[in-house]
Amino acid sequence: KQKSFSRRKDADDFADLQRQRERSAIGLASDLTFEAYAKAWLRRVLPSIRKRTAESYAWALEYYLLPNLGETRLDQLDRGTIKDLLASLRREGAGARKGPLSKKTVSLVWGTLRTSLASAVYDGLLPRNPAERLGRTLRLAATRAELGARVRAFDAEQLQRFLGAAQEKLSRRDALLLRLLASTGMRPGEGAGLQWDDLDLEARTALVRRTVSADGSASATKTGAERTVDLASGLALDLQAWA
Repeated sequence: KQKSFSRRKDADDFADLQRQRERSAIGLASDLTFEAYAKAWLRRVLPSIRKRTAESYAWALEYYLLPNLGETRLDQLDRGTIKDLLASLRREGAGARKGPLSKKTVSLVWGTLRTSLASAVYDGLLPRNPAERLGRTLRLAATRAELGARVRAFDAEQLQRFLGAAQEKLSRRDALLLRLLASTGMRPGEGAGLQWDDLDLEARTALVRRTVSADGSASATKTGAERTVDLASGLALDLQAWA
């Protein structure tokens, strides 16, 4: 049963107690390996993260992080060791993947390591996170030029042609969904997660409160927060006619 507290201080004190119990269960930093901590961390976060995120964490740990850092004591992980590993993955790969790994793959490995060590800092097992702020140093973070080349938005004419073709070739529902995404900036999963109760067609607004994954499962939005977006008048009228 989940505990509730009337005061924030009581909730914080309880959270501190829980972290102390977890530290006792997995050991102290002086004799704790990265592998022992990482496995305990993954078990702990599994209920609160999405399936794809859990799979990417487990993949990065199994193939790259545990084989290379698993036996290292948690309190002996330093920036130099981590930089050497990530640079080596970029140059040579590791394990079954021989040859240089892509920047995206190494970024995923780095992100998993950074997140797990941030949890170790929060648990009081490390004074600071040695994996923080390495993206620019190792050129893992995309530059503005790379982001610009990767994302090429439709201009107004292209968008109108696209939506016109959708109206001709797709179902009414799917064509309206694409218009909705184009006019509001919603993510595809957020648009797919809308229900009629989320729409206020008189006020011309939509409440974004969930997202639907490729496997059909619904969950909270990526940020975990609800938001209200405005609907174009023509779109609101077409939705009202379809309702």
